[in-house]
Amino acid sequence: MSLFPLKPTSAHVKKYYEALAVSHKHGHTTEGNTRFAFEELLRRCASPYGWHVVPEYAFKGTDKQPLRADGALVDDLTLVHGIWEAKDSDDDLTREVGLKFKKGYPLTNILVQSRATPSSIRTIHRS
Repeated sequence: MSLFPLKPTSAHVKKYYEALAVSHKHGHTTEGNTRFAFEELLRRCASPYGWHVVPEYAFKGTDKQPLRADGALVDDLTLVHGIWEAKDSDDDLTREVGLKFKKGYPLTNILVQSRATPSSIRTIHRS
């Protein structure tokens, strides 16, 4: 069950798509240009749970190597509730996710987001 029961018609999601439309209208279509709209969507969704979005979240991978995700959902006790990774729409998401796992990213509670379509937002839960 999702903690964020969002629908495409929710106000938060509509604001996200409006922000993307403005970026795209002005030719700003790369991951770096559009990730802030998704970060704001995460902030809005996390707020009712007392969670915060920490951009450029540094953490240790499975082999204790230093890694940096695009963001993480963290509570006041610094417990991480999820990692967020943004990708360009030109990226092969399946390949990119596999590379992240090989680097030592967590296999659970990771969200991989691409600006292309809603179906390219993937939450991966593995045990």
